[in-house]
Amino acid sequence: MANVNFNLKDKKAKGKTLVFLNFNYDNKRVKISTGISVHPKNWNENNMRVKEHMTIPEHSDSNEKLDNQRNSMMEVYRKFEKEGYFPEPKILKNEFLTILNNPIQTKTKKDFWGHFDDFIEYKKKSAVKTIGDYDKALRKHLKGTEDEFKKSITFEYIKKPVEGFVDDLDFYLNNKCLNAAKFMGLKVNTIGKQHKNLKVFLNWCFDSEIYPRFNLSHIKTFTEESDAVYLTQEEVNKIKNKKLNDENENLVRDVFLIGVETALRYVDLCKLTKENIKGEDLHIIPSKQRGYSNKKLIIPISSTVKSILKKYNNIPPNYPYNKSTLFIKTIQKIAERCEINEEFTFVHQYKDKKIATTNFKYNLITTHTCRRSFVTLKYYAKKNRMPTAAIMKFSGHSTERGLLRYLKMDNQETADKYRSSF
Repeated sequence: MANVNFNLKDKKAKGKTLVFLNFNYDNKRVKISTGISVHPKNWNENNMRVKEHMTIPEHSDSNEKLDNQRNSMMEVYRKFEKEGYFPEPKILKNEFLTILNNPIQTKTKKDFWGHFDDFIEYKKKSAVKTIGDYDKALRKHLKGTEDEFKKSITFEYIKKPVEGFVDDLDFYLNNKCLNAAKFMGLKVNTIGKQHKNLKVFLNWCFDSEIYPRFNLSHIKTFTEESDAVYLTQEEVNKIKNKKLNDENENLVRDVFLIGVETALRYVDLCKLTKENIKGEDLHIIPSKQRGYSNKKLIIPISSTVKSILKKYNNIPPNYPYNKSTLFIKTIQKIAERCEINEEFTFVHQYKDKKIATTNFKYNLITTHTCRRSFVTLKYYAKKNRMPTAAIMKFSGHSTERGLLRYLKMDNQETADKYRSSF
């Protein structure tokens, strides 16, 4: 495993001390002076960069040089790696110094928006449902910030940790965007999502060698508890047993129930075929994969799913993927007729104010309610409670932390369940 580290020459120096680049590869090591000096108190040992603070004006230039040197060293190493050759440290060092003195030009023919359009085309090839999050929402807010401050977006502008584009974007999202409540300022989660999506785009640019990688710690993804809900087993049974005469409602109900029984995302529910059925189980590779994994989920077919499959000659019912809005409206109407009408009040943060909104539970049901219901019902089951590790095997969560965000249980239910512990 090849890796680049930056270390101070003298951690106890009373003044500035040199920063050295250390490159370890194939049981070999290269040590090179970066030509950059920094006071030990201004050095962040964890991320091996100069601390980003307004009292350290040189931090931006110094960190950019360190990033460039790291990228140059990896460029040299990959070149030899492709040739199946691991050179001696002296040869690697000379090649590195050559590139450093004659840097490879970054792709600068296109402006920021040219690269953003390329990113959108790349995302479209993946056929991801979230393309609108980038092509519509993120694009709109980036354009809005440009227009508000009358300043074109550049990577340098985004890179500035203080008084840069990110600060301007936050001001725009907090003060100039009309929200659903009809006043200016978006929810914390909405702003956090724009930050997250901007970082996705920037990392794509880094990986595509469009621009040298830089620190993204100033683009923070703040979140607050969402107004998502789950269905109790009693509510699931109400939907399951409700007599429906409409063909579309029956199809939506059946697909929804399969989702509750399997924890599959809507995109995967819409793709189920007979080939996914292997004996008593469903075998499926989720559309949303982290990294390059093709990890298969094997989910037991419950009695409810078996009865649904029987109605369709053992072929999983599908609903058009591009009609998710109609799907949600239909299941909400069914839930309303099932009197799933508990009232929920959520408080959301909008910049410097908190706004409380109340809604009926049936209006809060979405396609994602399936997964939340599966996880919560299995985790809190009175009988045969499923261990967290097992739930993750079926839901496809890679971390327990990610799974626990799905758990929904109100205070009264928690008190009732654990009353005997007091």
